[in-house]
Amino acid sequence: MRIQQMIIGMMLLLSLGLAQAEGEARHFMGIYSDSYSNDELNANSYQYGYDFSNLISLELNYSAPTVADTSTTLTTVDSLYSLMMRFNKRYESINTYFMIGGSGIAFTNATAVDESYTGVSYGLGIELYGSRNTAISFTWMTTEFDEASTIPDLSVTRVGLIHHFDFAKSVGRY
Repeated sequence: MRIQQMIIGMMLLLSLGLAQAEGEARHFMGIYSDSYSNDELNANSYQYGYDFSNLISLELNYSAPTVADTSTTLTTVDSLYSLMMRFNKRYESINTYFMIGGSGIAFTNATAVDESYTGVSYGLGIELYGSRNTAISFTWMTTEFDEASTIPDLSVTRVGLIHHFDFAKSVGRY
C-alpha cells in the first residue's frame, strides 16, 4: 500500500512540470517602473522568473531605488529584493496571480552604517498579453518588515513589460 502511494505521489510531483504545453516559454523577465508608499523612493525594478507549470511560478525581483530627500534615516537605499512564489490563473490573453514570499531592504543610514531588514511580502497582479509571449504587467505588493526594525511597512505598485522566453536547447553535433 505504501509503495502505491509513493508511486502516485511521485507521478503527481513529476507531472507538475509537464502541465504546461510542450514548447511553451517557461522563463520570463520583466522591467517595471515602481511607485512606493514612501514618496521619497523611486526606482525601476527588474524581474526574473520561471514557470514550473501553468499554476505555479517562482520570481526574483530586484531594484536599487534612489531617495529623493536625504532628510530621513534612509540616506541611501542600496537595494530592495524579493523572492516570491506565484499562484497563477491563466486565461487566453490574461494572467492573474497572487504571490507570497520574502523581501529585504539594504540601506546606509545617516550615520554611514549599513543595515538590512527582511520581511514577509504578498501581493497580486495581472498580465495583459499583446502577443503570445509579451505582456503589460500591473502588480501591487506590500512588505511587512520585522516589528523590531525602524522601517515601516512598504508597498509598491509596479507597471511594466514582461516577456516569456526559453533558452535554446543544446544539440549534439553527431
